[in-house]
Amino acid sequence: MSGDSGLTAVMNMAAANNVTANCLPAPSFVDRLHHSIPLSLRTMLEALSDPFVIIARLKVLADSYAAWIQEKLVQDAKMDDSKFKSEIGNPIIAKCNEALGRIRSGIQLLVDDEIAFDAFCFMNRTMILQRNIMNFSKK
Repeated sequence: MSGDSGLTAVMNMAAANNVTANCLPAPSFVDRLHHSIPLSLRTMLEALSDPFVIIARLKVLADSYAAWIQEKLVQDAKMDDSKFKSEIGNPIIAKCNEALGRIRSGIQLLVDDEIAFDAFCFMNRTMILQRNIMNFSKK
């Protein structure tokens, strides 16, 4: 795997091809996802005692990202242009699907490996603690 994350690679490719606005989930996607399932650090922290809830939430996130790829990228009217599709659209979709595969693999790792799941929970606790300290220090 390269040093770039999937999202970074997609952002770089999109920026290079001047399609940034069409390659990443828009706020409406995030809002729709947020209303269907709470994914904030705080709600994840509250669910840490129930691994099934966490895994279910993460799977909804992955499924929502897959739906976004299909709705916003694959079905985009620009994909009717064969030049755009082959030079820009398909490579961006491939990068998004690669990132989706890594997301799903990561979720499966959390299911299969108790140590990885514990590390994930520890990371979430640490992030919420850091955010709380930062917010407190701003007051």
